[in-house]
Amino acid sequence: MGHKAFLSEQMDSSRYAVERIAAIRSRATTVLDKLAQSSADEFIVRTWGISVIPDGNASAKIVTPFGEGRAELSFRIGERGIYGRYEIQRLGRDQYDRATWSPVWEFRIDGDDNVTHGDSSENSFDLFAPYRDSFPKLLLAILTAFGQ
Repeated sequence: MGHKAFLSEQMDSSRYAVERIAAIRSRATTVLDKLAQSSADEFIVRTWGISVIPDGNASAKIVTPFGEGRAELSFRIGERGIYGRYEIQRLGRDQYDRATWSPVWEFRIDGDDNVTHGDSSENSFDLFAPYRDSFPKLLLAILTAFGQ
């Protein structure tokens, strides 16, 4: 198995990893808390049926009309530095009735608070803008991923 050499610019992304990961984890926890608040909205409960229940450790349980799942946070280094990657996973069962987790979607949070769909580098969700519909949009994307 071959391993590639890293350029200095690539390795610079790892500097201050502990500090950057802590800041992104804090922001990710805020995102889950706001998703939980949005999912408790009477209209969303009645019409969409999605619920986000944070576990207090930057992950969450997700309940939808299409099934249950979870949001799991991990950290990676990309072109623009360190980012948090939320993998949205659906709960299933194998032939022995053991829990299995299948990825259905992902979104990312970078150090500049940009929240993007999966591999996209475009700022897909402006979650920290002053208007109210940004968190429900992210909830709707998660719900749609479960339904696909």
